[in-house]
Amino acid sequence: AIGQEEIYSSEINVDAVTKGQYANCKNQIPIRGQLQWWSITQRAMEIFTLQGDDAIYAQTGGAQDMYGADIFNQPLNGQFNQVWYAVSYRNIGVCNTVIANVQPTTQRFKELIAENYFLRGMWYLNAMRLYAKPYTLGTDNLGLPLRLDLSTENLPREKVGVVYEQILADFKKSITDLPTINKVQNHGRASKEAAWAYLSRTYVWMTDPDMDGPNDKAFADSAIAYANKVLGSASVGLENTAAYFGSTQLRNPITTLPGTPFQHYYAKAKSSKETILCIARADIEALLKQDRGALWIDDGKANGWGQIYATKSYRQMLGEYPHDLRHNFIEPVYQRDANGNVLYNTDGTPKISLYRSNQFTEMYYVNKFSYQSNQLTLNSEVFMRAAEVILNRAEAYAKLADKGLPSADGKNPRTLLQSVSMM
Repeated sequence: AIGQEEIYSSEINVDAVTKGQYANCKNQIPIRGQLQWWSITQRAMEIFTLQGDDAIYAQTGGAQDMYGADIFNQPLNGQFNQVWYAVSYRNIGVCNTVIANVQPTTQRFKELIAENYFLRGMWYLNAMRLYAKPYTLGTDNLGLPLRLDLSTENLPREKVGVVYEQILADFKKSITDLPTINKVQNHGRASKEAAWAYLSRTYVWMTDPDMDGPNDKAFADSAIAYANKVLGSASVGLENTAAYFGSTQLRNPITTLPGTPFQHYYAKAKSSKETILCIARADIEALLKQDRGALWIDDGKANGWGQIYATKSYRQMLGEYPHDLRHNFIEPVYQRDANGNVLYNTDGTPKISLYRSNQFTEMYYVNKFSYQSNQLTLNSEVFMRAAEVILNRAEAYAKLADKGLPSADGKNPRTLLQSVSMM
């Protein structure tokens, strides 16, 4: 019932419109006018996760594109593909509307316009990761339709290089008027540090490992420069050991049943200094078995689905370091007798349960999307954190070091990397 002029002349209304983009990442959204069981954006995030080698999806039916992401063979019209594509362009449309209609007459309006430039860049970068080839495989490859105004005409797919140029431009345009992270409640909104961090991510993705392109050194230097800006902020830093892992001690998986809460970093991400940007969820926003965490864990009482597990290769890597506290993020589902005692193989190792419909998959739950306020399936999804920025910088240094090139910040990348390898 509110007219358009009233919406875009009110700071409160423009703020609400902008916040709606974050809400789209934690709610069901209609696809082609209908709400489906699969039209939940946080579930769609798994088609990114499963492209790595540290998680495996055990279910062979249901959401075929989730299984397809695991084997790099996604169906073109997959359910979660539709969700992520729809929410990306829905949010991009909101950004375009705010940018076109809001006048920068107050500091708050300037901040909100800047936030929408940042968000437009972020939605495009996330979508390009899924729907286009990497920048380093060729800037003339097809990317995504580049919609930057309020027109509704169908647009052709733009070239990868052109889309990346726009992403960089949006992030850079947002920096001047974005607030610093210490003014952002619960780290759940855009900030200068978030824009710098995303520029670091974008530039390092654009830097070819062979460093044989005319712009690769400039890209690597930019990735380092923006990472340095983030890491120089007093509002950003790494968690200490106890806060990050929930303890300085390893949890005993024999005596600790799956689904037993503890307060690791991901359970309290929205208030952590390590978090640069997250989708901040209130405790009352839990969707239980529709939450993202439900795919990764169950408590033995069918309060989760427990369909995505830590892979054998990842577990073997961790197994080389028995005291590595990352073991706390994995909760093995051991076979137990009627009294709850773990059953053992003849070689003395505990028997692991196999997934109900895929008896080749061992069940090793992952709790990184669990335990906010001790709720089994609730967390605030982290989109950017300090650790990634450090790794972005390290990767850029490594690419320069491989070619024996100096970095623009005056440091010798090869010396830096040698000192790290000796630690």
